[in-house]
Amino acid sequence: MRNRKMKAAKATFDVNVDGGITSFDTAELYGFRASFGAVTSETLLGRYIVRKQKDPGVEVDVATKFAALPWRLGRQNVIAALKDSLNRLELSSVELYQLHWYFPYEPLLFV
Repeated sequence: MRNRKMKAAKATFDVNVDGGITSFDTAELYGFRASFGAVTSETLLGRYIVRKQKDPGVEVDVATKFAALPWRLGRQNVIAALKDSLNRLELSSVELYQLHWYFPYEPLLFV
């Protein structure tokens, strides 16, 4: 079952890139221990990009996100998370690095 899902995911990626969709958005937590076991979407996307970029003329843009959990706030945590994401993606850079969600220190008041 897992092998079938992996093949379907790879085929979906290839169809998109071949059709001109070359910008992908992911995050360090997407797919974490989900349908592909312990493989994150960054890891899968990285594998697919490496294989696909062997085709001449293929360039893929990647945006990924940092999960700003309360215990990992601060510059060093952001830098470490980016380096980890780049390793999983097998890339030297990403086009956009984003804060995944906001944790307010003060509760919001809704009227």
